[in-house]
Amino acid sequence: MVIVRGIDGWLCADEDAMAAAIARAVGSDDFAEGRLAFDEKRRPSSGAGDQTRGLCDTLTMATLDWYGCATFRLRTAGITVFLDAYIDRAAGAEGTGLTAESIDECDWIVIGHSHFDHLYGAERIMAQTNATLIGSYETIRTLTEAGVPPERMICVAGGETVRLSDDVVVTVYPSQHSCVWSHGQMAQSGEVCLGDLGVTWQEQRERMAGVTATLGGLGETSGSHLLASFVGHSPR
Repeated sequence: MVIVRGIDGWLCADEDAMAAAIARAVGSDDFAEGRLAFDEKRRPSSGAGDQTRGLCDTLTMATLDWYGCATFRLRTAGITVFLDAYIDRAAGAEGTGLTAESIDECDWIVIGHSHFDHLYGAERIMAQTNATLIGSYETIRTLTEAGVPPERMICVAGGETVRLSDDVVVTVYPSQHSCVWSHGQMAQSGEVCLGDLGVTWQEQRERMAGVTATLGGLGETSGSHLLASFVGHSPR
């Protein structure tokens, strides 16, 4: 059962889903039985409820905290895992109010890809914790340039399964980052978005030149934040 928290508080705390999961775990189709097991105050002292006694205490609970963009903190099975590391925001921008420097508990960082809005901040979390990082070869190259010891990072390309603890593993899947920023209007959340599927490399570069020009027109505050996030990145 994953309990999800967002920037402004709880997004979902689905007790009914937990009750159903408990019922399934004890081989019962009785949702009410699972609900009784979930509610400490309503657990029966005898009968069918006995088989579920203590089950809530043995189930692995997890919390998933959203830090905006694609960054989450997962706490499960006694470990803390950051999924991406982009926490800082430009001055005045909405966000958590936190910075990467404020993170002092982390066992693993799993980076989706090496763009700043996924990777920036990982170098500081690594400096303040004993975390191990999993990322692409470009991610590891970038962070090595930023001063992160290579021996604390694991290079992956897709297909690998890495054990994070006795109870937790993560599997890596390869994917292609679409050139979606070239569109004047992003697709809505309910629409299938394939990006610029089928365009040539030259066409992608041409369209990205437009994005670069737009970024160059950002105000001083946003521009400074963007430049700061390029730590370790090559001039290309």
